[in-house]
Amino acid sequence: MTRANYILVGTNDTTVYIADLNLSAMSVTNDAEAVVAEIVPRFKGKRIVYKDSDGNWDELVHNGREFTGFAPSKAPEGLLY
Repeated sequence: MTRANYILVGTNDTTVYIADLNLSAMSVTNDAEAVVAEIVPRFKGKRIVYKDSDGNWDELVHNGREFTGFAPSKAPEGLLY
């Protein structure tokens, strides 16, 4: 199965924001473990919030190494994506 496709849409001091591009068979939601594994090394200590394929914003919760679950979130202020 094809991995999730997403883009980085913003960052701040605490959070990385990405958006699911919906280009493959797998969504960010369904590929959460791999997405977290890719992002955590680049943005150590930051939360990961994503816009899912339905347009909702959720958090990919992690322990600094691996995906541990989902949490509700909200759209970042000032981000026009």
